[in-house]
Amino acid sequence: FDLRPYVGGGLNYVSTSRPTVTLSGTTNQRYSGLGGQAFGGLEMTFAGADFMTLSAEGIYYKLPVNFVNAQLVGGFNWVFGVHFYLK
Repeated sequence: FDLRPYVGGGLNYVSTSRPTVTLSGTTNQRYSGLGGQAFGGLEMTFAGADFMTLSAEGIYYKLPVNFVNAQLVGGFNWVFGVHFYLK
């Protein structure tokens, strides 16, 4: 098997809106700003199964705004993955 570590990072721009109920009706308030992310992980491939990899990754998001009903959460997140490649 082959282990490949990786790291990366970058800036992101976030824009979201959420409905706000006032006495005069419902309006959409817009929130936006710059944020960032940094990530690193380890990918593992197997010589006998080069069509598939396994990976584990840690990601840190610094978000300028919070999302409503979204799975993207600021702070530290992690993921384990299985990737299949077509050749």
